[in-house]
Amino acid sequence: MNPDRKARLQFVVRALSSDPAERDRFFASLADVANRRHEPWVLDGLRYLHHPLRAASAVKYIDPSLKLLQEIQQTGDIFPTHWMGATLGGHRSPESAAIVRDSRPRAALVSRSPAPHHPLGGGRPLPREPECVSALMEADDLAVPDGLTLDLDSATASGWPSGAFS
Repeated sequence: MNPDRKARLQFVVRALSSDPAERDRFFASLADVANRRHEPWVLDGLRYLHHPLRAASAVKYIDPSLKLLQEIQQTGDIFPTHWMGATLGGHRSPESAAIVRDSRPRAALVSRSPAPHHPLGGGRPLPREPECVSALMEADDLAVPDGLTLDLDSATASGWPSGAFS
């Protein structure tokens, strides 16, 4: 077996575990920046963790995921919109929408200084995350501490254009 594929499987298998304690350990491991080194692996793991079939048991990870946003943006290891898309993509419950709404004031989805060295640089547009966007839009416009709002359609991988904030 390809060693890279094997390593990826070993990383995400904990998110697929039938044991809730193992899934908890997987999520807790993401707080360590060293465990977020491979963005695709992390995003796959989050998608498995928040899969619609497990959404009810994964609601507890939404608030801690929102709390990690600022660090994730500062380290530049994962695009915040990708993190949120993987986190919120499997959720459709009023409970999950309420968590997003209640956390808006401290949500760090944007800041005045975006992550400087993300591998997807070069000004390419971010992919649209429909599930993430719809969950956030249920919470009205996303408010951030500086009173800015984010226009997800005009955000780019090289940074936030001046017209992205209102």
